[in-house]
Amino acid sequence: IVLDSFKKANHLSPMWSQEDIFNTQELEDWIKRISKTAQNQSYLCEPKFDGASLNVIYNNGKLEKAITRGDGDSGEDVTNNAMVIESIPKQIEYQELIEIRGEVVISKKEFEKINQKRVERGEEPFSNPRNMASGSLRQLDSRITAQRKLQFYPWGVGKNSLNFKSYYKMMNFIYQLGFQEPPKREVVSTEKEIIENYYQFIELRDKFEIMLDGMVVKIDKIKYHEILGYTQKYPRWMVAFKFPALE
Repeated sequence: IVLDSFKKANHLSPMWSQEDIFNTQELEDWIKRISKTAQNQSYLCEPKFDGASLNVIYNNGKLEKAITRGDGDSGEDVTNNAMVIESIPKQIEYQELIEIRGEVVISKKEFEKINQKRVERGEEPFSNPRNMASGSLRQLDSRITAQRKLQFYPWGVGKNSLNFKSYYKMMNFIYQLGFQEPPKREVVSTEKEIIENYYQFIELRDKFEIMLDGMVVKIDKIKYHEILGYTQKYPRWMVAFKFPALE
């Protein structure tokens, strides 16, 4: 299907951005800040993929709609393109209405291959895998998207009627529905363990086929997400601990 343009579509619940932190001092400040409300928490550490955020909506077990993040309230309806990404199941064994959020990414190998072809054709190469993933997801011709071998890694849910107490366990359920699981994720209970995980992720960054640009730290107990709430831009119960920039 070749579209003339993308239609706007609304998310069923806001798709927040994340607060970035860049060093252990900022991590400590964040923990202090949340500890006023939520002491002795356990934290989920997971990779931050460098790609394009996507919200996929399922109802009665069927993929109904896929929307780019946009401004967090509404984005572009890219359902036709989501249909040709192999790692986005068209059907899941879960009947309720649910928004599954994740990152659309492209492997480093695929990125090099496509760029090489672009250069051979005298076209401008993409500057990084994130731009290529984002550009591929927003093709008006879904055949081009299909050729690009995009991958989808879920990292959260929006509107849902699941009844989990732990974010880690909730995401286990999502991965069991047929979605790709990240290469590493762990629940820890101290700042020291968060920092250890951060350095393990930095080591993984070179070996892993997808670009990672940080580690996301979330409070694992879901009830505290509502208690801590949100600023105008991001959830107070999570931060993205960014990696040092690569040249």
